[in-house]
Amino acid sequence: MPHWECHYVPPERILGNEIHFPPEEVHHLVRVLRKKKGDKVWAVDGRGMAYEVALFSISPKEVVGKILQKKASVGEAPLRIVLAVGLLKEAQRFDWLVEKATELGVHCIVPFVSQGSQFRKKAEALTSARMERWQRIAISAMKQCGRSMLPIIQPVCHFADLFQMIPSNALRMVAHPGESSVSITQLLSNGMRSSQEVFLAVGPEAGFSLEELERFRNENFIFVSLAHTRLRTETAVVVLLSGIWQLFYQSHPLTHFPSQFPWTPPG
Repeated sequence: MPHWECHYVPPERILGNEIHFPPEEVHHLVRVLRKKKGDKVWAVDGRGMAYEVALFSISPKEVVGKILQKKASVGEAPLRIVLAVGLLKEAQRFDWLVEKATELGVHCIVPFVSQGSQFRKKAEALTSARMERWQRIAISAMKQCGRSMLPIIQPVCHFADLFQMIPSNALRMVAHPGESSVSITQLLSNGMRSSQEVFLAVGPEAGFSLEELERFRNENFIFVSLAHTRLRTETAVVVLLSGIWQLFYQSHPLTHFPSQFPWTPPG
């Protein structure tokens, strides 16, 4: 794989034709990469825009650059995925899930608590620090994988609230093993080729209750079986997202996607 460097700049720090890098990027540019005046770097705003920037002002506290060119939707495919996922008991496992979901092109992550959640009473007390941590993980993953869109991470909600967040034309899927479930490859005959939006639900460690499964049926969700074994929540997310993209690529060649960053090997 080629090496690249990319930096995150929130939209509010893009002023006209200038980019004012945030403190954490200033530290990386000055102390780690030791960039100098005149060096060129790439930055993304998390909203689908990428910028080639020439640095013209560098100090330990501030780095400012001039925009040389812009690219829209870099690293983004024309498929919007909303991932609703049951909150996990172990924080590190959900951190890993956020990272991989970002790398696999998710646009929105909706953590929720359901009847199977192991700490429902504590879920509402999640501090802003946890949300901020997920945001930092998503930013790092976005930069690492070459995306320009930062996933929106919604506040933790209750199961019943999920159905208010479903895009009107989205293909609806829920991960659940069972006789009535279809395999990931069978989704081609269920509208995967024509869908531009997907709403995907994956339950917590204990899965969904019978009542919750019935709600999914009433809301016209496709039940998807992923493997012959029972998968952890975070594993199921990776398997299902990988399958969705495999099916999507079959009818949408990569040559139709926006151009990627001009990555080149170092040295």
